[in-house]
Amino acid sequence: MTPTPVVDVCVSNLIQNWSFELPVVSGQNIQYWTEKPYEGSVVQGTGYQAEGKYTAFIGPSESLYQDVSVSVGQTYSLTFWSGTHDPIQNETIQLQFLNTAGTVIAAQTTNIDYDVDLHPNFPRLTRYTMQWVAPSGTVKARVRGQNDGNNTFKLDAVCLKGL
Repeated sequence: MTPTPVVDVCVSNLIQNWSFELPVVSGQNIQYWTEKPYEGSVVQGTGYQAEGKYTAFIGPSESLYQDVSVSVGQTYSLTFWSGTHDPIQNETIQLQFLNTAGTVIAAQTTNIDYDVDLHPNFPRLTRYTMQWVAPSGTVKARVRGQNDGNNTFKLDAVCLKGL
């Protein structure tokens, strides 16, 4: 029996493939998301999903991001569900604002500190929320998950919207 999703409905979400449900693509893996150090480095997994069937598993030294167009002066809210096996590792989600050159001009960072191993019941993840006003010079927002730790963290149900 599949558990019932627990996420909030995200109306007007700017993120595509926000809960990692689209089929993987050869050479790219997670559709609409850029994976570093190379495409296909982030896995579409199960067992930790807050919405749908799949979750992004971001392993050591890996990152995953998606850029979307935004407007200067607009307030943006980012919510997502995440968790890790080791909360002291350096695993983060960032909401970044970029200028026309692709340079980050402002960013807000959240550390992933929720231990999925201490919470064995569905969904095994917790909800995080961030909010920021797009500063002058912004043309895009980037939602970026970065794992500088030594284990895998989970990411699901990413919602970025203007308020």
